[in-house]
Amino acid sequence: MVVTLSYLPLSTAHVVFYTTPIFTLLIALWLFNEAVQKHRIINVMLCFVGVLIALKPNDFGWGVTAGIAASLCVAVYNLTTRIIPSHISSMSVFYWSTACSLPLLGLLSLTDWQPFTKELWYLIFGSAISLGIYQITCVFAYRKAEAGGIVIAEYSGLIFALALGWWFFGENIDSTMLLGITFIIGPMLWQTRIEHNASKIKDAE
Repeated sequence: MVVTLSYLPLSTAHVVFYTTPIFTLLIALWLFNEAVQKHRIINVMLCFVGVLIALKPNDFGWGVTAGIAASLCVAVYNLTTRIIPSHISSMSVFYWSTACSLPLLGLLSLTDWQPFTKELWYLIFGSAISLGIYQITCVFAYRKAEAGGIVIAEYSGLIFALALGWWFFGENIDSTMLLGITFIIGPMLWQTRIEHNASKIKDAE
C-alpha cells in the first residue's frame, strides 16, 4: 500500500485499493464455496463504478501492480480469519497476526530507513490506531457473517474520505463526485432492503 501511495496519484491509488471487495467475493466463492447471490455481485460492481466516477483515476503505472497485490493480500487475510477456531477471540487473532508480521516489516524498513520527527510520530500513532480499529472490526465481521454481505460496506470508506476532505481541508465536492457517491449509496441501500426482506420472510417460515 505504501508503494502504491508513493507512486500513484491518491485518486488512482484509492481505485486500486477498492478492488479488495471484488477479490474477497471471488475468493469466498472459490475457497469457501460461499453462495454469492447475484444482487451482491451486481451491487459490488456498481459501487466500484461509483468509485471510478468519483475519483476519475489517471496515470496508471507500475504502482498499480503493488496496489492490486496489497488488495489481494487484504482479501486473503480477511477471509482466512474464518478458518481460525471460534473460541479464539478476534482481539487475539489481530494481535498475533500483527506480531507475526513485525519481523518481515522490520527487515523491509531497513532497506530505506528514515528518521522521524516529533510531528511525524503523532501522525504515525494516529494512523496505527485507525488501522488497528479497521483490522479488528474486519476480523470480527468476517468471522460472523458471509463475505458477500460485508464487502459492499467497504465502499462507504470513500464517502467518509470525501466528507472529511471537504470538512477539514476544504476540498471541493463536484457533481461528478456526487454522482459517484450515488452509485455507492444506492446499491448499499438496495442490498440492505433486499436482505432485510429476505430475513423477515425466513423468520416468518
